[in-house]
Amino acid sequence: MPTQPYDVYLIDISYFSGKLESYLRYKGIPFRAIYPDDRMLLREVYRHTGLMKVPAVRTPEGQWLRDTTPMIEWLESRHPQPAVFPSDPALLFLSQLLEDYADEWLWRPAMYYRWEFTPDRVLNRRRAAREILMSWPLPSAWMGLYFAHRQRRIFVHGDGVNTDTIPHVEFTYLNCLDALESILADRPYLTGKNPTLVDFAFMGPMFRHFSIDPTPARIMRDRSPGVYAWVARLWNARALQSSRTLHLPDTAFTHPGWQYFWREIENVYLPYLHANARAFQIKQSRFDFALPMDANVIYRRLPVYAYRVWCREVLRRKYNELPGPAHKKLKRLAPTSLLSMLMADADVSSELDADYSLPLAPRTTQPDWWHRLLIFLTGTPRDMPERARSIAARAKNR
Repeated sequence: MPTQPYDVYLIDISYFSGKLESYLRYKGIPFRAIYPDDRMLLREVYRHTGLMKVPAVRTPEGQWLRDTTPMIEWLESRHPQPAVFPSDPALLFLSQLLEDYADEWLWRPAMYYRWEFTPDRVLNRRRAAREILMSWPLPSAWMGLYFAHRQRRIFVHGDGVNTDTIPHVEFTYLNCLDALESILADRPYLTGKNPTLVDFAFMGPMFRHFSIDPTPARIMRDRSPGVYAWVARLWNARALQSSRTLHLPDTAFTHPGWQYFWREIENVYLPYLHANARAFQIKQSRFDFALPMDANVIYRRLPVYAYRVWCREVLRRKYNELPGPAHKKLKRLAPTSLLSMLMADADVSSELDADYSLPLAPRTTQPDWWHRLLIFLTGTPRDMPERARSIAARAKNR
C-alpha cells in the first residue's frame, strides 16, 4: 500500500468529485487535491484518461484511474482497511445496485435543479467561469453564460426534461429525500452506525448538487433536515475501526425506507436501462421512454448512453456470479420481481470493459486547438470513450 499521496483531480461543483472525496477522507487514504482549470483538464486529465472529466486520479506510481465506480472498487482492493464494502455477497450486490441508481438516475434531477432555476444557474455559471474556464481569451462572464447554456441544452432539455416530465423529475428528488429521511431517523448512516458504499453513492448527488445549489438545498433543509445533517456528518466522518471485513446485518436493507428504492429501481430505472440497451443494440442515437407505471409520462429523445449499457452489463454479470446462498438471501431481502426485472431482456454488450479496467493503459492523447474547441462547444463526452475516440480521430486527421 503506497504511503505517498494520490493526485486527485477534483472540481468543487462536480457530482462525482464529492462522492470520491468523501470516500477518501473517510478511509484516510492520503491524497493531494488538484483543482484543474480547462487547460489542465485537456493537457493532463484528457491526455491520460481519454476523457476531460473529473474526478480522475494519478497514483503514486504514475498510473491513472477514472470513473468513481471502478475507482472505488480498485481502491478498496488496495486499501482494504477500513472496509466499506459489505462482506456478505448479497448485501454487497444490493449496495452496488443502489450505487448505480444514485449515480445514473439521480443525475437528471441534479442537473435540472442546477441549470433550470435562475438562482442556481447564475451561481454555477459564475463558479464555472471563475474556477474552470480561465484559459480562454474571452471575458469570463461570456464563458460562464455559454457554459450554462450548453449544460442546460445537453443535460436538461436534451435529456427529456420538458413541461410534461418536470413533475416526475421533481418527484424523483422529493421522494428520494423522504425515503432517505425515514431511513436516517433511527441510524446515523444509511446502513447502520458506520458509513458504507451506499452512503458514498448517495453523497454524489446529495452533496455537491442538492445540498449546495440554492433551490434543492432549501427544499432539503425544509423537507428533510435529517438528510442535510447526514451530508455534513458523512463529510466529517473518519474511520475509527480498521477491520478488513464489514459485517452488516441482514436488516441493513429491510427498513421500510428502502422499499421505495426497490420499487423505483424495479419500475423505473431498470426498464430505462433495458430501453437504452435496446436502442444501443440497433444503433439508435436517441429513443423515447414511457414510464411503465404511468404511460402519460414520456421522456422523449433521450440520448443513448453506451456507458449505461455497460452499467447494465456489469450489474447482470455481478448478479449471475453470485453464489447460490446469496441468490437465496436476495430473494428474502429484495422483491423477486426486482431481480426478475434486472435479468429481463437479452444481454447487450457495450464493449467497454477494457475502457474501465483499472489502472488505465498508458496513453498520450494530445488535443489540438480544434479538438479543444469542439469539446468546449459540444460538451465533454459524459458517456463515452466511443465518442471521445471518434472526436480524437477527427482531430488527429485534420
